[in-house]
Amino acid sequence: MKVIIFGAAGGIGKHAVSHALNKGYEVIGYMRNPDKLQINHEKLTKMKGQIDNYEEMKSAMNGVDAVVWWRRSKWRWQRTCRSSAYVKSNEGTWHQASD
Repeated sequence: MKVIIFGAAGGIGKHAVSHALNKGYEVIGYMRNPDKLQINHEKLTKMKGQIDNYEEMKSAMNGVDAVVWWRRSKWRWQRTCRSSAYVKSNEGTWHQASD
């Protein structure tokens, strides 16, 4: 399985990367600063990008089977976290994963 993890260098994202690699998945870690992610693995591809660049994100998702989205607001007054996971069906459509 090939998975892309958005926010891979963050506090939770790096754990998602480790978990996916431990499961044997091929992982694309998508983040603003790839040097911040201190994990190196033969199945890990670090990709620099911004979450506000639709075309860049769309290109990065090409060929993946699952998407993990992790984003936390950096503003102290707005400490909210957003996470989602999506998987591609055999028909090629995306569905939000449950558990």
